[in-house]
Amino acid sequence: MAHATDSLRATFSALVAGRLLGGGADPVALTRMVRHGSEAQAVVALGRLGRLPEEKARLFVEERLADERAALRRAAARALALRGEGASLPALHAATDRTDEGSVCLAVARVRCGADRATEAARLAERDRRVYHTEGGVRRTAFDVPPLPERLLLALDQPVDPFDTLNERLRTAGRREQHVLFNALGIGGDPRAFPLLVDALRATDVDPGRGFTQRRLSATAIGRLGLRAATPVLLRALQDEALDFEGRPGAGMGIQYPVRTNLLWALGEVADPAAIPTLISYLGNTSGSAFGGFYLAAMDALYKLGERAAPALRAVLQSGPDTDAAHALGVLVALGEEPTPWRNDRRAGVAGLAKRAALDPSRAIAPAVDRR
Repeated sequence: MAHATDSLRATFSALVAGRLLGGGADPVALTRMVRHGSEAQAVVALGRLGRLPEEKARLFVEERLADERAALRRAAARALALRGEGASLPALHAATDRTDEGSVCLAVARVRCGADRATEAARLAERDRRVYHTEGGVRRTAFDVPPLPERLLLALDQPVDPFDTLNERLRTAGRREQHVLFNALGIGGDPRAFPLLVDALRATDVDPGRGFTQRRLSATAIGRLGLRAATPVLLRALQDEALDFEGRPGAGMGIQYPVRTNLLWALGEVADPAAIPTLISYLGNTSGSAFGGFYLAAMDALYKLGERAAPALRAVLQSGPDTDAAHALGVLVALGEEPTPWRNDRRAGVAGLAKRAALDPSRAIAPAVDRR
C-alpha cells in the first residue's frame, strides 16, 4: 500500500507541475492524451479541450459523454459547460448517467448551453426521490449529501474556486474551513485533489468525533472525482472503518452517521466493476449500523454500475441467501428485469419482493432517472 501511495503521489505531483501534458493547447496532442493517457491525464486534457474554439474539439469532447469511465464523462460535461454552445445540446440531451455526480454535471452543462434551468432541476429532484424494492418493502435512498437540485443551483450561481486556490487555502484552514474545502475539492473535479482527499480519509491523528466527519466528507469528495484509482482506496477504507473506527470509545459508540454509507456511495459514483464483489457482499447487511445496515447503499451503488453488475446479481439471485437474493432482485428490477418468474421462489423474501414488484406498474426506481 505504501508503494502504491508513493506512486500515486508521484503521478499527481507531475500533473501539478504540468509535465504529463506536453503539447499545451495542441488539440492533436490533447486528444491523444485522452485516448492513451492515464485517467487523470485524460480528465485534465478534456478540460483543456473545452477551452479550444475548434469544432473538432467540441465534437471529440461530446463523444466522451459516453465513455465507460465516470471521471471522463464528468470531465466532458464540465468542458462542454465551459464552452456553453447550443450546438452541444443534442449530445447533452442524449447523454445519460446513472451516477449522481454525473447527472449534476450533465444538468449544469445543459443549462450552460441553453436548456431550461427549472426543467433540469425538476429532473434532478425526481432522481433524488428514487426508491428500491427490498425484502422489507419499498425503501427510499438517503445519503448525507446535498439534494441534487441544490447542487445544480450552487454550481450555476457559485462556481467553485480553482484547485490551486483551494489547495492554498487548505494549508492554513481550520477544522470547519477544511471540511468546506474537502467538499469543494470533490465538486471541482480536478484530479490533483485526489491525494489530498486520500490523506484526509486515512488520517489517524484526528480525534474520533472530528474524524468521522472528515472521513465522510473526504469519501464523498473522492466519489465525486470518479477516478478508478480510488477503488482500492475506498475498498481498504471499508475494511478499516469496520475494524478500527466504528464503535471506538469516545466516538459515540458508532451512533454517528456511518462512514461506510458514504464509502459505498462513493464506490457507486466511481462505478468501477472491480468493486462489484464487495458491493455484492453488503446486500445482506441489514443491521451493520445504527441506521439499519448498509444494504440499501450497496443496492444503489450496484444500480449505478448497471448491466456490468447484472451477472453477479443474477448469480446471487439464483443461489444466494434469502435476504441477499431478494436485494439482488430489487436491483435487477430497477434495471428493468421482470420479477414475475420469482413469485413462487422457495425463499420467502425473494417471493415476497417479486410479488410486490410485479404489482408495481412503474417498477422503475424513478421515472426520470437516466438509464446508462
